[in-house]
Amino acid sequence: MRKMKKLAGYLLLLAIPVAIAAGLFIFNGSGYRLSEQDAADIAYKNAGVKTSDISQSTVSKARSGLHGSYEISFTTSDNHFEYTIDGQSGSILKHKSDHPTTKDEDDAQKVKNLKTRLNLVKARKRQLYQKRLRKQQLLTMLA
Repeated sequence: MRKMKKLAGYLLLLAIPVAIAAGLFIFNGSGYRLSEQDAADIAYKNAGVKTSDISQSTVSKARSGLHGSYEISFTTSDNHFEYTIDGQSGSILKHKSDHPTTKDEDDAQKVKNLKTRLNLVKARKRQLYQKRLRKQQLLTMLA
């Protein structure tokens, strides 16, 4: 009987570190559905860079609570890029480069064009509102 209690005690002492290690293993894996290579490929594709053009590349995991992401940094002959990719969805959370690419410039131009169109729509809406007001004032005066 005494040997059984001793054996149970040893098994319990052994089970605690195993449970802790299993929990850490599961926690480190949660939040990541993509592999490091998948995340790097997303960044390379977004930057318009071929793998053969890259002279240096690093990929590391980052975590905020249960949310996992990848931080990718790579260099080509004429530019340096830094990306943060969501570990679950693969969406680009953040990116920057030393020298903006034409894609970045195109995106900036699209935003500028959209703002201009929005301002034109707002101005037209204001004109129509003022025209309607004048029409109502005219009808009030005639009544």
